[in-house]
Amino acid sequence: MCDVAQYNLTNVCYAKEILQGYLTAEEAKQLIIKNEGLSFIDCGKNSLLLGKTSTKSALIKVCTNIGISNADQLDGELRKIDSLNKLPYKPDIIFDHTRGNLTEKPLWKYMLEIYDGVIAAAPVVLCFDENKGLDKNLLLEKIEELASDGVRLMLFHPTATSKLWKAAESRIYPTTSWNGGLLQRDMLINKRKDSLITYIFDDILAILSKYNVTCDIGTVFRPARISEALDDAHRGELELQEYYIKRAKDSGVFTIREGIGHISLGKVEEFCSVLDKSTPIMPLPVSTDSAIGFDHIAGATATTLIGYFANLGIINPVTRLEHTGGIPSYDDIIEALKTARTVAHSLDLRNIPEVYKYDDFISDKRQKGKSCRANGGLFDVNQNQTGDIACDRCDIHCPFIYDLEYGAVVS
Repeated sequence: MCDVAQYNLTNVCYAKEILQGYLTAEEAKQLIIKNEGLSFIDCGKNSLLLGKTSTKSALIKVCTNIGISNADQLDGELRKIDSLNKLPYKPDIIFDHTRGNLTEKPLWKYMLEIYDGVIAAAPVVLCFDENKGLDKNLLLEKIEELASDGVRLMLFHPTATSKLWKAAESRIYPTTSWNGGLLQRDMLINKRKDSLITYIFDDILAILSKYNVTCDIGTVFRPARISEALDDAHRGELELQEYYIKRAKDSGVFTIREGIGHISLGKVEEFCSVLDKSTPIMPLPVSTDSAIGFDHIAGATATTLIGYFANLGIINPVTRLEHTGGIPSYDDIIEALKTARTVAHSLDLRNIPEVYKYDDFISDKRQKGKSCRANGGLFDVNQNQTGDIACDRCDIHCPFIYDLEYGAVVS
């Protein structure tokens, strides 16, 4: 059990699950305090409940990644963010993956102004210097700046240790994690035995606790190829993640964990059995290395199965361009978002019986309108649209209007 006195759950009443009556605020608080599977992101009226327990579940959330690699891309990303904010199925979280200080005003500051939801960031990526690596004081200052301005979820990789780097040497390349690669370079530049995060983790937790920011314990050695899933480096990191998760919770910091990368469906259940289900996971999976151009489908396939066996809290959408080298367009981001929302809703139907009302509503509209088609649904930008929608596929032989026994149209 965590230190009850240190958790700040004042804004849990704004969580969607509580507003919709899926569970009470007091139930949520107790399940978080007792470490039974729920976590929380404190963002005022946009606060998010995450995860599931043996008896109660939060709605699965979706996080979309945004970022720039040069200043010329800023206006385009701002247009994406503004458009996403207007969608009825918009992401619950937007994650800034911009590296360094490319613009006078950083993207995450614009996000806080434009987007009505949780903003997330990775401080290491923002602070890394190509020649000097990471500076402890600069990194802690950046974390405090992000937290004080309103960034509510931050990603850290305390598992980038020399022991695990050694274990990963049998791989073709030890890591394809962006943060992990930067931490390794910093270790080499500044002759550190382990990553800087391991040395200042308590300082980081003190800042996160002060501002009630949720900590995402990242994964450096998530498998980047199917054959690496559950190898020694991967298993060792899963174990070390648990250690840092416990330290965060003991400090009164809400916590989630990053999870698997590439994994075959045959290993998903074994992977999930290794995880402590008391902490929600945000996986980054694809189920095959071969679906180039269709990784949004490979990602959805693996995420669905992980959601069946593990405590899935957040889905990080994979675009079809994941392994093509292309920069996702707005349409690519929307396609990935819709794919993730479909997975999330399908799993919510399993976890929360009350969610069935949405699907029953659509089914009723089809039957009453005597058409397989119906307006509304997860992705309807005009949820107030009314009226029957005709279908041209079956003509008078539509099963909704055709009497099979007498061969007559039912009036």
